Order: sequence, then C-alpha cells, then structure tokens
Amino acid sequence: MRIIFKRMISKKMMSKRIALQKQFLCMRATALSALTLVLVFTVSVSQATAGARVHVESVIAAPGDVVGVGVYLGGSTIDIAGFNIPLRYNSADVTPDSVSVIGSILDPSMAAIKSMKTDSGYFGVLVLPPFSAPIPTISVDSGLLCTFWFTVSPSAGPQDIVLDSLNTVDTVNVEPLIVALRRIEFVDPTGLITTLPTFSVGHIQLLVTDIEDDFADATLPKKFELAQNYPNPFNPSTKIGFTLPERSTVKLDVFNLLGQRVTTLFEGELGIGAHEFEWDASSSPSGVYFYRLKSGLGSYTKKMMLMK
Repeated sequence: MRIIFKRMISKKMMSKRIALQKQFLCMRATALSALTLVLVFTVSVSQATAGARVHVESVIAAPGDVVGVGVYLGGSTIDIAGFNIPLRYNSADVTPDSVSVIGSILDPSMAAIKSMKTDSGYFGVLVLPPFSAPIPTISVDSGLLCTFWFTVSPSAGPQDIVLDSLNTVDTVNVEPLIVALRRIEFVDPTGLITTLPTFSVGHIQLLVTDIEDDFADATLPKKFELAQNYPNPFNPSTKIGFTLPERSTVKLDVFNLLGQRVTTLFEGELGIGAHEFEWDASSSPSGVYFYRLKSGLGSYTKKMMLMK
C-alpha cells in the first residue's frame, strides 16, 4: 500500500514537472520572438518592399493651436506584429508633443513608444507586441495607426509644413558594430521579415486668419473634388489628388477596363484639406484604368493611361 501511494505521488509530481517545463518553453519562445521583433528594427534579416502603404493626413491649423495628424495604413496584405514610423518636419514653428493610438487598429496589448529629437527635426513612434503567446497582429488592410499631436507656435506665420518620411543610417559604436536603420517599416510575427511600405506625405497648413481673411477663404477647400492624375500617361507610377471641405470617410479604388478592382489606395477617415496618394503600377499591364473616389460627400471617377 505504501509503495502504491509513493508511486501515485511520484506520478503527480512528474505530471506537474512536465507541465511546468512546457510552460517555461512557451514563455521562453515568446520572449525570444518578442526580442527578435525588437532587434529587427536594428538589423533586418529579410526585406519586402510591397504589401502596405502609409499615408499621413493633411490638416489646417492656426497659430497657438494643438493639432492632431493621423497616420493611416492602406492596402495591407500582411500581418503586422510591430512597426516603426519616424517622420521629419521642416519648420521650427511646430513642436511634436505626443502620440496617441486611441481609435486605432492596434491590438490593445501592443505598446506604443514615442521617440523624438526636435533639434534634428524628427519624431516617431515604435510599436511592439506584448511578451505573450500568441503574438497579436494587425490583420486588417487599412485604418488609423496612430495620431501625432503638435503645438503650433503663437507667433507662426502662414506656411505649408511638410511631414515626410525619414530614412537615415546610424551606427552604434559597440562590438560588433551595429548599423541602425531609422526608416518606416513593418515587421511580421516571426520577427524575420520587415516590409518597407510605400509612403504619402502629409501637411500642416498654417493659416493666420486675423491678418487676412481672404487668404484663409482662398486656401480652405470649398468643395469635394477629384483631380486628374499626374503624370498621365504614366510609367510606372502616378499621383492622385483630391480635396475635402470637411472631415470624411473616403475610399479610393483603381479599376481595369473590365471593371475589376485592381487595388484600393486608401480607405478610412481623412481631415479637411488636400490629400494625395501614389499608385505604383509596376506589376500591372499597359492599358486604360479608372480611379474612383467615394465618400459621404459624393463619388467621382476619372480615367488614366498606363504605358510601358
């Protein structure tokens, strides 16, 4: 009886030990995966240059305003476990204050880390997954990634501030030497593949309405309008612009002559002002294409020609 009882205890202890070992291996694998995601922003193992777009919206502000600028994902065909979005600006009259992911498509467990160096004119956000399994991802094809908040100087004059992508190479003086790439990139759940998305710049248009109201009225878009793409004909890329007189949810699609959707350049909410997107048609054959802009304000369709 005593021998049987000892065997029962031994089996229970063995089962508990096996369960603990499995839990430890799972935690170690998750930690290693998360660590890889952190390191991949410094040294990329493999790169892909297609599969997603990043668009920075354009907004209108006045001196002394605190203004938010949305950064949007579009046309994504990948699962995103983390990303780095560094941007630069060309004016001393705005100061980046913070970054928000409220209302974004991020998983609630993802951590957003703000990074900025205002004396060099750049700012950004680094988003990492939690130390848990399975690693959460962004699986939708479009939506808000984050919102950057700026304070405009009270003494600022009328100007157009460009928010552009940053692409620099930094070296870290350690052994072995590490080359850090400061650029817009997404990383997959394995941490082994980074995607370099296409990019559309944003603008902060500063208006001084108390100096000249006519200037403000002329600058603010008064109607929903889709412009002709340029260049046209084109090879292999072209730009499509439109204006919004108010904040709206819009969708910009490209179709072939058969009426089949080739790609969705953007789908989401945009603020008042002028917006522009680029279509890279490298993988599409020559011919006539149509691009359509739809929103609650109406719908426009125009024709363009790809000539290779």
